[in-house]
Amino acid sequence: AMLAVLCLGVLAGCGSKTVESDALEALKTVPTLTVHCGENSTEGLQGTHEWWYDNGDGTQSSFIADSLHPLQCKDYMTPLTIQPSPYSAHLPQARLEFSVVPDKIIAARRWSVDSFHGPGEPVDDGHYEVLVYILEPEGDTEDVRQFFIELPYGDYVYEVTALWESYEKFGGEVSYSFYTEAPMLRCTEDLCGYPLVEEME
Repeated sequence: AMLAVLCLGVLAGCGSKTVESDALEALKTVPTLTVHCGENSTEGLQGTHEWWYDNGDGTQSSFIADSLHPLQCKDYMTPLTIQPSPYSAHLPQARLEFSVVPDKIIAARRWSVDSFHGPGEPVDDGHYEVLVYILEPEGDTEDVRQFFIELPYGDYVYEVTALWESYEKFGGEVSYSFYTEAPMLRCTEDLCGYPLVEEME
């Protein structure tokens, strides 16, 4: 399935300042990813990647690193706890904060946490494509491009792959993974849309 991408206009209160300039020194290590949902956050686990940087002497260095599949990496991740709002019908969203803003997200997918297994076991690659939202800055502002994904309420494993291709002194493609945990909720009329049995008696 093709990756669906939706571009949004200005979203009040969601500004984020991250360095984005070709004047940056050459990055010799890949950018990091922090995933935010409400007041909670977790670090994305770096996976398979290709990266290059300018040595400043007319030459470049590059490296390629392979990784375990995200479904084999639970022990290396810290879960992101998500909590839906009873006052909104919209799914929770995660904001993807990169230490250096990429040009695009080229893939985003998820699996149920039931698909987690140990290294060496066969991987069930029955994944779902994830919708990516892009918030572009407007006008003369220090804000930068931001990326969001929807988080269905539940326990899921996510992988996002980002691309840096417009910077002059570095670039590459990096995959990151994380997983979510959703605490059990007591269903209320506000949350579920209908009265509880005991409230109807």
